[in-house]
Order: sequence, then structure tokens, then C-alpha cells
Amino acid sequence: MRCLSGGSGLAVIPDFLCHDEIQSGEIQLVWEGDKKLKNTLYFGTRKKTTHNQEINHIKDLFKKVMS
Repeated sequence: MRCLSGGSGLAVIPDFLCHDEIQSGEIQLVWEGDKKLKNTLYFGTRKKTTHNQEINHIKDLFKKVMS
């Protein structure tokens, strides 16, 4: 990201790694690709745990950030 935002590089990287930089104009998107790829995230937990509140908080964060 440092080389890209400095204007001295070209890279093929997933958009979720540079979404903020593209939005702010720090880097420029030159090609989106022919097909949109989908990244599936699996979140596994135990059924019986004493940390339900913390796990639900993490799940909510993932849903908010990855949507």
C-alpha cells in the first residue's frame, strides 16, 4: 500500500484490502476484472460456551465490515 499510495507501483490485490484507499483517492483502480469474485467467510463456534456475548459481538463486527 505504501508503494501504491506513493505513486510508484502497480499491484493486483483484493479490493477489501484497499477499499478505503480507493475511496479516499490515495490509490487508483485501473481494472476491476471480468468477473466479480465472492469471498465466503465461515465462522465456527461451540454450541455451549460462556462467551456468547463476546462471540455475538465479533459476529456483528464481521457482518458490518464485510457487507
